[in-house]
Amino acid sequence: MLTVSTKTRNIYQGILVGLVTGTIVGLIAGLFTPAQVFSNDAANNAAVGFLIDGINNILPTCALVISVFGIMGILSDAGMLNLIAEKILNSKMAGTAKGAELVCMMGIAFTTILLGGVTSASILTFGPILNKIGAARNIHPYRRANLLDGTANSLPAIIPFMSVFVFIGSALTGLSPVVVAGGTIYGFVLFFVFLGAVLTGWGCQKEEET
Repeated sequence: MLTVSTKTRNIYQGILVGLVTGTIVGLIAGLFTPAQVFSNDAANNAAVGFLIDGINNILPTCALVISVFGIMGILSDAGMLNLIAEKILNSKMAGTAKGAELVCMMGIAFTTILLGGVTSASILTFGPILNKIGAARNIHPYRRANLLDGTANSLPAIIPFMSVFVFIGSALTGLSPVVVAGGTIYGFVLFFVFLGAVLTGWGCQKEEET
């Protein structure tokens, strides 16, 4: 999957190849049966298997993302996204590249918390704003992208009593949301790595340097 995605620059094609290859290897290795992949449950008159489960599980996320695109379309046509970006760029804090990066971290963090830790929705919502701010301050596109998804998928996504993922983990394990969130060490470390990189300028590269 990674090889195809890297060579074709098409993540969907990579996922398809990975799914097909993984299924074939799993069947040959005897890890599961064809009925576990896809079959008809005659007793309940329903299609079953991990392909069906995968589709059913992703539908709520698809609906959420479609809704977010609708909201973004309204905000964009109304000029709200540009207005927010301009307000941030005209602020004292965002006058430098470091200040702009800090504001961007706060912005994507707040958006992620507001959307219950659903990072796909928060990245789609705040991404255009962060991209405009980063471009205006000559922040490299790679750094913008890493700052966006890295921050979103760290501490803001595991806030207890706010994150849907913490709720799910709590429901499955019977542990309190605080315990579940406290066990996600990677999220804490990732957040402070990015914060340290912004404060110290570690890895910072201007767009015109490439």
